[in-house]
Order: sequence, then C-alpha cells, then structure tokens
Amino acid sequence: MNHTLLLGLIILVVFWLGSGSKSGPGRASGRPVGRASGAVDTRSERWGTSVHEAGHYRVAKQLGGRGVHGWLLPDGGEVYGRLNDGVDSAIVALAGRAAGRRISGRYGHSGHDERVARQMLRGTGVSYSQARREAERLVSTNWGAVKSDARRLYRNGRI
Repeated sequence: MNHTLLLGLIILVVFWLGSGSKSGPGRASGRPVGRASGAVDTRSERWGTSVHEAGHYRVAKQLGGRGVHGWLLPDGGEVYGRLNDGVDSAIVALAGRAAGRRISGRYGHSGHDERVARQMLRGTGVSYSQARREAERLVSTNWGAVKSDARRLYRNGRI
C-alpha cells in the first residue's frame, strides 16, 4: 500500500491551530519571512530554525520526496512534500532535530516532530531508534547541502 504523507500540511495545521491565528496559512501571518541582509547570524533563532527546516527539506529530497519546498514563518518554519511511505515520513520528521543537534549539540524543541515520527512508524516494523539513526546518518552525509539550504532559507525565507 502506497502511503502518501503531506507532512508539511500536518505540521502546518498543528502550527496554525497552536498559534491561535485567525488568518490561516498563506495570509498575512502565514507569509514566508525573508531577510534583506545577506549576512547570516549563526547564533540567532532564525538560523536554528533554518537549519532545522533544511534538515527536513534535504532528507525529504534524498528520499525521493516530490514537490518538496520549505519556508520560514513568523513563528517557525514549514516543509511540505510528498513521500512514499510512513517510514520515509518518520525519517524526514526526525531529520530536523538531527540537523539542529549538529549545530547546538542538543535536540531542542521538536516534540511535535517526534510525535509525528512515532505515529508514522506504527505497524511498520521499524523502531523509532532505527528511524532516528537513519535521519542522523542522512543529515550527516548531506551536511554541506543542509547548510547551503539553511543559508538560502535564512536569506530568502523559502527553499
């Protein structure tokens, strides 16, 4: 059975509901947030969010995701794409935290991603720790591309 997951849509809905926004995605509060300056402040929250979202983005691309794109929002970020199955979706969900860990040494606040991954893995025979290790391996293997994607996201507000 081919499971198509619109991971970004799930995250967006949870993000939107959690933010209390009345305008919804794509409206005033949901527009991507660009940055005029080309300088990257690697100590900023924006950089941390950019790296996290770039981790999702790059691993989704590596796993053959279709229509993958991402953007920064005023309160965080979003990656959207179609994946082949729940295992790939779980790995992509965990890739953001793996990327964040590479820059900060800790996983940070990615409880939602963890819950999505656990849900996607139910009934697959793949454990959470196996998916986490694969996400970390893919982020590590593609670290140069993740950083490049993060810089582009940081500067332009979208990838």
